[in-house]
Amino acid sequence: MRFIGESAGRLWRRLFPRQPDAAHAAVVERTLAAVRVVIAGLSLASTWLDPSEAGLFSGLTVALLSAYSVSAVVLAALARNDPLRAVAWAPLLHGVELAWFALLSWVTGGVTSPLHTLYFFSLLAAGFRWGMTATMATALTAVVVLAAQSASVLLGASAAPFHLNILTVRAGGFGLVGLLVGLLAENEHRLRESASAVTRIMRLVRMGSGIVGSVEAVLEELLAGLDGRRAILILNEEGNGRRFVWEMTAGGTGSVRRVRPLALDDASARPFTFAIPAGANAWYAERPAAGQARRTVIVAIDAFGRAVPVRPAFEPLFDAPFPWTSVHCLSSISGDEWSGRLFVFDGGARRKRADQLRFLQGVLTQVGPALFNLYLQRRLQSRAGVSDRARAARELHDGVIQSLVGVEMMLEAMRRGPGAPLPAEAASQLAAIQDIVRRENLNIRDLMQLLRPDDVDTSRLVEHLADLAARFQRHTGIQTRFVSDVESITLPARVCRELARAVHEALVNVRKHSEARNVLVRVTHGEGRWLVVVDDDGRGFDFEGRLTHEEMDRQRRGPVILKEHVRAMGGELSVLSQPGTGSRIEIAVPGQRHA
Repeated sequence: MRFIGESAGRLWRRLFPRQPDAAHAAVVERTLAAVRVVIAGLSLASTWLDPSEAGLFSGLTVALLSAYSVSAVVLAALARNDPLRAVAWAPLLHGVELAWFALLSWVTGGVTSPLHTLYFFSLLAAGFRWGMTATMATALTAVVVLAAQSASVLLGASAAPFHLNILTVRAGGFGLVGLLVGLLAENEHRLRESASAVTRIMRLVRMGSGIVGSVEAVLEELLAGLDGRRAILILNEEGNGRRFVWEMTAGGTGSVRRVRPLALDDASARPFTFAIPAGANAWYAERPAAGQARRTVIVAIDAFGRAVPVRPAFEPLFDAPFPWTSVHCLSSISGDEWSGRLFVFDGGARRKRADQLRFLQGVLTQVGPALFNLYLQRRLQSRAGVSDRARAARELHDGVIQSLVGVEMMLEAMRRGPGAPLPAEAASQLAAIQDIVRRENLNIRDLMQLLRPDDVDTSRLVEHLADLAARFQRHTGIQTRFVSDVESITLPARVCRELARAVHEALVNVRKHSEARNVLVRVTHGEGRWLVVVDDDGRGFDFEGRLTHEEMDRQRRGPVILKEHVRAMGGELSVLSQPGTGSRIEIAVPGQRHA
């Protein structure tokens, strides 16, 4: 019984799929309701004017058509005043209407009934509402009614005339019209769905959302459109070789988990960057279950949406770090300075797979240029920002810092200059002012370091961290030692810059809060990750023991800015604190060490 119930549910969803655009569905119901009133009125008028066309039961025919006309008016009022209920009742109404048309055609001559033309209205209604499957089911119902009426004549159960040519023409007409209406309806539904998705996405793809928010909007819409569980976008920046992955997963209850872009090394990218034949612009594949030898299902289309007999070798996807059973892939997404590939895993089967692939193509074709323009605008703003920050850093160094150094030297001269010694209270106040000036000088140097454009990459990150430690000791007087077990760090340039900022922030925290006298900065590699440790012998944090990144977020503890830097590069932060003894900050970033 459970199997029968599940099968019936699948058949119902196949025949009457959910209509995501309620407003459009309401417009369709109002339009069909108005057409139904016209058709019912014309049928009643023609039968009343020429009763001979109604056959032997003209009185019954007029009564049935009158009842249908009244119901058409009632349904029109319902569609106008409560369109959502009309949409919900549409499958039931469609079935009742088919039964009513069958009764009308039966009492008006069977196969030769002029009211068989009412079925064409049902075909159009099924197409506008649900698409190909419901339209062909409606056409099959009309053909079955014709066959039953013909059988009743041949078996002598009906006195109506029988004409084989009429039966053939009408049955073939229902089938052909159903096929044509179904194809047109499917194409209209697909175009409308793509246009609706593009409209929703374009509201979010703007400068205020940023590139992260805009890509997330695209992935979320694609997950919803395909009923997928995971979407992965791989982007490559031309020229610098940087590669990023954007990932989004949808939970079983419809919840969405967003993941910011992460840099990929070659090993991590290998499952997603395998070679794909040029003709397969988009393709779908199902992964065979373990131990089963069933044939793999593959559907591929070219850039024009035409099916092509191409079989991509997608076996590298088996090494993806998550389970999956099916995948939709858009093989090539490109702009002038970037290229990429899109995967949607474990999508639903509301529509044909080829139509789902065309949906992917349509959305990305429209949205891709907007994302690319946003990317270029961000790049231009970033370059302008780098120039502005460099100018601000120079002005701070040549202006404010030099002035503060001069003030500090003047205060020192006043305290220790020749002449009568200053009163103890005045000397103490001058020393306090001098200490404030010295601290502000250091704060502005930290700010200047943040403003200065980062010229950090894999080849010189270790050297940059060593210079950072040396400058920290020179400016603060805190004994600082730098130790590295590696000569270079093989990480993407963006991650290198974030790692340098994180170490700088850790040292700033030591100067401001720890009262430490000694600091150790150590760089090492092990267990598939790069590790940077900042040790100090200061006061420690306001907790004892070791806290991970997740635990600090949950307890709202730890250095906030440092956590943001580590999160931005996809790393993990942990803090070991011994109040009164010191603390250790560990920054771990995934990555392989290459010889």
